[in-house]
Amino acid sequence: MKKRKPINMAAVRSAIGMRVREAREAAGMSQTVLAGQVGYTAANPVSKLEQGQMAALDVARLAAIARACDVELEWLVEPAAKAAVGRFRA
Repeated sequence: MKKRKPINMAAVRSAIGMRVREAREAAGMSQTVLAGQVGYTAANPVSKLEQGQMAALDVARLAAIARACDVELEWLVEPAAKAAVGRFRA
């Protein structure tokens, strides 16, 4: 059996953050507006997510972000799957 490489979580967070920013900007929302639509009380968590600095990624919250930005959840996280196996350079 082939040994798997460890998952590069920094690359995963960065890839998701880039997609969140792209989706938010395409939807014409500020970080503050998006934060309010997905249950955050301030823009800081959205900013941290976009910068790849969130320690934990909550799938339910990512799904809410996808809905708020009118994109598919799969589109939002697809680059992260590639980053996890080292085929994506953030």
